[in-house]
Amino acid sequence: MRKILLFALLSISLTAVGQTLKYDSNDTTIVMEYYDGQQWAFRKTNGVVVGLTNSGSRDEYGKCYQVGIYIRNENNRSVVFYPERITSVLKTKKGEEKPLLVYSYNAYMRKVERSQDWDMTLNSIAVGINAGMAGHRTAYVSGWSPNTGVYSGTIRYYDSGAAAAAGIYGSMCLNDLEEKQYKDRRLMSKGYLKTTTIHPGEEILGYINIKRKRGREMRIVVPINNSIFAYDWILQKYR
Repeated sequence: MRKILLFALLSISLTAVGQTLKYDSNDTTIVMEYYDGQQWAFRKTNGVVVGLTNSGSRDEYGKCYQVGIYIRNENNRSVVFYPERITSVLKTKKGEEKPLLVYSYNAYMRKVERSQDWDMTLNSIAVGINAGMAGHRTAYVSGWSPNTGVYSGTIRYYDSGAAAAAGIYGSMCLNDLEEKQYKDRRLMSKGYLKTTTIHPGEEILGYINIKRKRGREMRIVVPINNSIFAYDWILQKYR
């Protein structure tokens, strides 16, 4: 089990606030380990090992529970892992149970892309406004006229060069934002779990996101073939 855990710990890093596993210390079907303060729970049923870690994550795309999942197939036949079959239930402080939204890869990427599109739109509008405002300048003038004598005041004029420079700078900022968004999507694509055939002796490791809500406890259920792997977590303070 420690060899399995070592592989998992070297392969995935979740930097958010971890949740606490709820389990009976006399339950011999579960192995619990820590790495860098992060709690991992492993179960083995019908030749399949499943390990989970659960963290509360918050980034520019929202708040979620980020669940790291490790699966090893020790059978002599392949198994298929369907992450879209994972379910989760939240238990509130009043004892009510509510289903939580478990994001499939496609659903979460759509959520990210919508957020990125909106961010790009707002930034594009801001660039246009800034470029337009940069061209409008105010100058202080003073002098003497035979009609009025000494005079002073301000004049407003349009500086096309300043507007062009602001527009170029804005375009560079939008290009940088687009590059960052692309890198974000690419990074998520590498780690987010999708439907996978796991051959005998093979293992996979990745993560999924679950929509975050206030509550006291949550259960995560991972079905693989005819086996059910259930994990209960005590939730840390909502942030």
